[in-house]
Amino acid sequence: MLVNEANCDGFIHDITEQLGRILPGLYLELKETPEKTELGESFDVWEIDTRELRQSLHNGNFPALPTQYQHHQILFDGQARASALSEKLPSGSQRVFKVGFSDVAMRIDQAIERLDSDVGDDSRVVLLKARACWVYAFWLLDRRQVFLVSVPSRFTQLSEQLQAGNYLHEMDFIGALYDEIERVTVQQEDSLDAERL
Repeated sequence: MLVNEANCDGFIHDITEQLGRILPGLYLELKETPEKTELGESFDVWEIDTRELRQSLHNGNFPALPTQYQHHQILFDGQARASALSEKLPSGSQRVFKVGFSDVAMRIDQAIERLDSDVGDDSRVVLLKARACWVYAFWLLDRRQVFLVSVPSRFTQLSEQLQAGNYLHEMDFIGALYDEIERVTVQQEDSLDAERL
């Protein structure tokens, strides 16, 4: 069973109440009203500054930092089709500031099921984002592992390691991410040079 500190009752009540006011607008976008809407799992969000990858490889420190944000799964008739982001306010409460449909919500739900099946202990987990390149993963803090949830095709086409559903040691993840970002950057620079000719 994964331990996720973002799922405490006080926060869940705040989030559920706010979503109750937002959901009618979301139903219009969905073009249907589900029979049952519920709040799924919530996760603290940590972010990787991709500019720090090289330094992290040299000093051995994992470059993820906690944010003030939490990710919340929204289930329509039992299926994760949307998510919300909230931020922790100085007062201690949570404020929902973003709600929307996303394939990432479905992938996160699939990852949760896989992790619940694979991980037999009480591993602490947070949602990890490398936003500059749109990579989402779960970071199993106690195990120092990363489980890849969603990776853009520009990385998955050439990298065997950066594939959704893979477990990587946290520093192997940083190394693979750094290598792929460097490769993509070199390709973009080569394209610009070719255009100038």
